[in-house]
Amino acid sequence: MFSSGDILTVMPFKFFWKILPDTGHNNYPAQIAVSVPTRYFKRSVDRNLIKRRSREAYRTNKQELYKYLSDNNLHLTFVILYLPKTLYTSRQIEDSIKKILGMFIDHLKRQDISKLYDQK
Repeated sequence: MFSSGDILTVMPFKFFWKILPDTGHNNYPAQIAVSVPTRYFKRSVDRNLIKRRSREAYRTNKQELYKYLSDNNLHLTFVILYLPKTLYTSRQIEDSIKKILGMFIDHLKRQDISKLYDQK
């Protein structure tokens, strides 16, 4: 995904994604993974806190994304990578996730849906 997908950056996150046609095998239109580098956060408690805050922010703000993906029969796989060396607050993380999701939906709306994925 990192080499073939698309990238969007909104501090404190880098957002990698890949769009696929919905095959009907998945119950959810999107799959998410959150990654926090061990290099900057040596303690697992800190990494887990950031991942928990990020997943919660995504969970509470994903409705519009799910609606768009379902309406257009798309499946999304994406990874959220935490970039900075400092710990952001829950509010800052939630604001960034909202901004990323909004920018991502706007990006998809500007695209021709048939060109978003390779139809085989």
